[in-house]
Amino acid sequence: MNEATEQTVRVAAQSIYDTIVDAVDEDDTHARWQTADYRSGEMKYQPQLHTGVAGIGLFLADYGRVLKDARALELAGKGLVWAQGADNDEFWTKIDDGSAWRVSLAYGVAGAGLAWLRLAQATDDPQILQRVVDCADYLLTADPAAKPGLMIGTAGCAIFLLRLFEQTGEAAYLQRAQEWGHHILDDHLDKHDYLGMGQGLAGIGHLGFILKDVTGDENWDELVHRTATRLIEHAEPDRGHLNWRKTLSDSEISRCHWCHGGAGVGQFFARAYEHSSKEQYLEMAIAAGETTYAYGDDRQNPSQCHGLAGKAELFVDLARVTGESVWDVRLAEFVDLIATYRHDTETGVQWQADEPGLYSPELVCGSSGVGHFLLRLIDPQLRMPFL
Repeated sequence: MNEATEQTVRVAAQSIYDTIVDAVDEDDTHARWQTADYRSGEMKYQPQLHTGVAGIGLFLADYGRVLKDARALELAGKGLVWAQGADNDEFWTKIDDGSAWRVSLAYGVAGAGLAWLRLAQATDDPQILQRVVDCADYLLTADPAAKPGLMIGTAGCAIFLLRLFEQTGEAAYLQRAQEWGHHILDDHLDKHDYLGMGQGLAGIGHLGFILKDVTGDENWDELVHRTATRLIEHAEPDRGHLNWRKTLSDSEISRCHWCHGGAGVGQFFARAYEHSSKEQYLEMAIAAGETTYAYGDDRQNPSQCHGLAGKAELFVDLARVTGESVWDVRLAEFVDLIATYRHDTETGVQWQADEPGLYSPELVCGSSGVGHFLLRLIDPQLRMPFL
């Protein structure tokens, strides 16, 4: 990043953090925030990682670690205590009762565990690490999810277990992650019809990268290459380059986002190229990057899932793997666009979420996700929340 872009990034990250602190509902032991319920259209107190307090807690944990902010770590801990507290027993019981979201990062206990893990890594507190273990132990006896995806399904939960194995060395977490990797290879990979990062093949393929990195077992390349083969097969022309449908049953391409479409698929191919040096993978990543840039700010929001932050993530990857300055220039352009979504309102400074006029601090579609993207620009060693 050039100096001007770095300054924009730091000012925006600080501003997002400040708005989250200003919006907190806090007592001596708990903290919570209202976030958008996209089904009802209401603002509610919600516990989950995807659009609730656990996701805000994850952002705050990493903010506190990267920028050495004790108040952020305090709020992260209080938020996660509330998310898994008695107020939310009904939510977690409902999720556990046969829900398709039961084994998932987005809405399941694994998502809360991932947030606790980031806080444990920031604080080195063994009591917080025990909270992570309590969440993960549930997965050791759970059946694989009905869906194999990153945000909703087995792949994301397996990645969480791998990150906990790296932290603890406990072999049971590695074993379960490998079992679920084989389950995806045997039962899901060739017939799953979602293509993008959030629920589709691009997200599932990341499990192959991480399994190989953690175990050193090159046999996990099969998961990556079979994923890549299917995605190449289903690439389609769009805006002069390549894009992907949300699902194979969709009648046409409708978007180019991180969750569904070329932005997320391009990230998979950029990382697949890093792991294999296959030129075709790099060509696919660049084609996806060109389409992503052509779509620009089509949804008019800065978010990770549907907006500028998720798209700009691909430019970071392409700058790294190609060494070409054009991707740094495009990244700076999108950072400047992100900064325009800081709004002065009647109630003070707010950051727009997934839709014009909506202000919500959640991770996937709101300001915490934008803030986390900015943190990753400040500290390139910081991992994306779901990986």
